Amino acid sequence: MSPEEAAKAYINQAAGNIRFLYENSPADLQRRAPLWYEGANRISDALAQRWGVPRQSASAALASLSPQKDWFMNASLGERVGDIVTGNPRATADMAAWAAANPKLAADPKAMEAIRAIEGKRLDQVDPDQAALFVRAYDEAHNPRNYRSVLPEGDYGDFVRTASGDPAKVAWGTFADINKAVRAIQSGGDMDTLSPLLGAKHKVRSFYNNIEVPNDPRFGDITGDTHQVAAAQMRPLSGSSEAVIQHLASGGPAGSVNAKSSAVTGVQGTYGLVADATRQFAKEYGMLPRAAQSATWEPIRELFPADWKTAKNATAVDDIWKAVDRGELSVDQARRAIFDVAGGIGTPEWLRGGIDTRAPQLGSTYR
Repeated sequence: MSPEEAAKAYINQAAGNIRFLYENSPADLQRRAPLWYEGANRISDALAQRWGVPRQSASAALASLSPQKDWFMNASLGERVGDIVTGNPRATADMAAWAAANPKLAADPKAMEAIRAIEGKRLDQVDPDQAALFVRAYDEAHNPRNYRSVLPEGDYGDFVRTASGDPAKVAWGTFADINKAVRAIQSGGDMDTLSPLLGAKHKVRSFYNNIEVPNDPRFGDITGDTHQVAAAQMRPLSGSSEAVIQHLASGGPAGSVNAKSSAVTGVQGTYGLVADATRQFAKEYGMLPRAAQSATWEPIRELFPADWKTAKNATAVDDIWKAVDRGELSVDQARRAIFDVAGGIGTPEWLRGGIDTRAPQLGSTYR
């Protein structure tokens, strides 16, 4: 095939996979999953009002903290950053004790020097480059580690639990991401500040637009995270999967051939192919593109839950697709076979009933 023909074939197959996921989802999932970004906008608005900042600042903070985080943890991290920044606490001895007990920080002379430099100071008194460490240390030393689930409409649910039933613990991303979130909260909503913080890659910028203006029809943004690539390919992928690395243009292992990006057009990796496939599906169903993406975000997570994504199961799914390549199965037969192997789409927690919910204006993800 020519590159144009290959791109069209990929988009058509991916749109078909996304359509199959949606059509084979429970009716309540079809009805409520398209609402995720309206719920995210509601959360961002509630946080912005609590903190006394423009909503675009809150939306940018949430988006900045999103890399490699599911939405439930992402929402809690965003709330924690904003609460600490606007609360402007003073550094405590417990923060220094936490840092000293953290093996990675304790072995880093610069980090320990920064901890000593912020001792006794309020957050607004520390060097901006040390603000992320301050926020992380304060949260680790003084806030609960648990976090709540989030419903599509934006309400907070019960505390998230692990497969063993124990309360799940929130996990921070990089200090660079925390720093971006801090600066977003402090930006006063100035887009000249916020736009550079969102970066040049597609996922975070699209996530920001989807949170901030979910019903604006002009952009057609797709938040193409790991799960959206998994939905497009109907494969149990992770953040380290080659397909995801190529999609996000995050750079593969040394010596690998990576999808090209363009400084002229701004295109990064293969992201646009999955985005166009999602838009194609959205047009068929009369949805906004962001609604079409969130409509299959939950189904693919339930088809391939984290504990199912073993090497053995990934190979089983890939073997089914290879049977299509050999002409032994049709594409639709392969989709059905994958559903049979994976056990079909399960029921997410927020559809099981009996959830203790609270509005974001009245509740917290971690308290």
